[in-house]
Amino acid sequence: MLPGPRILTSLRQINDRSGDPEALRALVRLTRTEGADLIKLFATTGLGAGGNQSMADEQIQAVCSEAKASGLRTVVHAIGDAGAKAAVLAGCTSIEHGTFLEDATLDLMAQRGTYFDPNFSGPA
Repeated sequence: MLPGPRILTSLRQINDRSGDPEALRALVRLTRTEGADLIKLFATTGLGAGGNQSMADEQIQAVCSEAKASGLRTVVHAIGDAGAKAAVLAGCTSIEHGTFLEDATLDLMAQRGTYFDPNFSGPA
């Protein structure tokens, strides 16, 4: 037997259409009981749609606080600065992508210990 990479699963994505804050808290708890290792949150639209914040601050806060209370990390899809900043302020664990992050948000991430998993691509 050879050791391999550990795969962590979120089971589902949570986004702006996943419900109000109370429904989101319940969804985080359900996702944990179903065996998820982490919570994947989509706080912004995709790059092609501009990366604007798509979840309300209250939704992001509900997901991140419930995940933390449940012992789960939150991995946040955030292309734009506003969504990333809201996720950092809500106590989320990490920001994925971060194409349009401003220096102030990166500084805030460093101050709060938020991980950054950027996606960079070179010229085609």
